[in-house]
Amino acid sequence: MKSIVYLKLETGVGPLFEKILNRIFNEGLEIEQLGEGELRLEFAEGISSLTKFLSSFRALNEDSPGGIKGIISPSAYIDPSYLFNSLESGELVYYYELLDQKGAVSKVEEILSSYDEEILNTVLVYLETGGSPALSGLRLYLHRNTVCYRIQRFEKETGFDLSRSDVMMLLLLVIKKMAKAKESTD
Repeated sequence: MKSIVYLKLETGVGPLFEKILNRIFNEGLEIEQLGEGELRLEFAEGISSLTKFLSSFRALNEDSPGGIKGIISPSAYIDPSYLFNSLESGELVYYYELLDQKGAVSKVEEILSSYDEEILNTVLVYLETGGSPALSGLRLYLHRNTVCYRIQRFEKETGFDLSRSDVMMLLLLVIKKMAKAKESTD
């Protein structure tokens, strides 16, 4: 799965910005210009590329004259750039850390609201068991391969990477919230 990072550059990039990124990522990095000073970075290698980026963020921030704000998105389908105003210069956060901001949870709920309940239940149990297909299968009375298939289908269709702990936390929170809301209406 790909990792996505949105950046807001206050005054543009310094001369080392591209050199730093090119040195770290020989390939597998796509940079898309979104608007004035806003970039979307897409890392093909997922969590391992994201780890490399996190370790170099300080250098990138120091090379940017006005500083950088960054948000790590849990899905390719969520653009969290509307939350940049709530960040300080030089701050890089995971999307779930901004859940108290208006609309953050509702974006995830919107993606999941029309999703297959059976698969959402499988994802919930998978998250509750710490990402174990075998334990999930025992709790759901399913073969572990069925659990794996459902998880892969969910990741492919929603863009959420369940190998990332920040994504797992976010989804656990939102799916439980949706389940509680459904129980209270039934």
